[in-house]
Amino acid sequence: MAMILDFSQWLPFSVRAWLLFFFIVSESLALSLPPQSQQITTSSEGPSSPVNLSSSLSPPFDSAAASGPCSSVSGASTLTVGDVHCEGRDFGTNLNRASCLNAWGSIPAGGTRRTYGKRGLGPWDFQLPFRYLSSDGLCAVDIDFQRMHPERSGTATDAEISAAARAVLDRCVLRKDIAQKGFSIGGVIPGIGNNASLRIIVRSFKPSVMCISNPPFSDMGSCHSLVSSARVDYKPLRFVRHKGPGFHPPSGIALIPPDGIKLFEATGKCVQTVNLTEGDEERDCWRDLWAGLVAVEKLCVEQLKAGVSFGHGRSGRLSVGLGRR
Repeated sequence: MAMILDFSQWLPFSVRAWLLFFFIVSESLALSLPPQSQQITTSSEGPSSPVNLSSSLSPPFDSAAASGPCSSVSGASTLTVGDVHCEGRDFGTNLNRASCLNAWGSIPAGGTRRTYGKRGLGPWDFQLPFRYLSSDGLCAVDIDFQRMHPERSGTATDAEISAAARAVLDRCVLRKDIAQKGFSIGGVIPGIGNNASLRIIVRSFKPSVMCISNPPFSDMGSCHSLVSSARVDYKPLRFVRHKGPGFHPPSGIALIPPDGIKLFEATGKCVQTVNLTEGDEERDCWRDLWAGLVAVEKLCVEQLKAGVSFGHGRSGRLSVGLGRR
């Protein structure tokens, strides 16, 4: 500081002011840079060397998912294996630290190795995507495949999944320097599992769920099977209300009967319902509706209640629910 002030006495006042401003900003940025790297040690059944967690930290962004729930695009798709990437634009900002710790705590601990695979292509332990949602629904830990990865399945131990999720939490959500600035953000770590095909995402979520307690609901297992087998594609789809006899809908749409689209699991004890809350048409993807199903399962079904998730689609006109047949 003294050197600048001494040197600046030979410069015009306006130039001295700009030099002082530039110096202050540079010093602030240097103090706020995140540490270069840290390490976690994975299970002995996983990679033989520690995973490097050097990360990049994106600035805060007001939208929980600017790319939208029906977009699979993520700026993290080109990251090096093992890198933690904090990204508010794709995974949300102002994440609740307690909620994210709660979601992380749902992940089993231990060395059990489990199979993770693309939905409907095998009897995997986990049909992907899979979501651990916090008990208040505000934070989610997702397990999914990396975009464009050729593999259709992979394996990982519970300890590997838990450690990877915790690495994202520590880097993006729980760090004191981030919390002090008021913008904890979501993030992702790719390259998890025996073939580095999996990625773990910590993201914000805003549920809009109503639970129905009467009559009591007790078919948790059948509803979980229904959620695990639900469609999850990102392709936007038109949901159109059936308008009665003589109505000839265009091709390539999801037609909604008067009592809604009803999908049943194998035992028939649990039913998934998709309906329009207003209007005659809405556009959404099954991936967004799946997120609503997970929220209903967590917030309602686990409390022995049926439930409905509202506000889906571009105009928020779709609802999705779980209940007794």
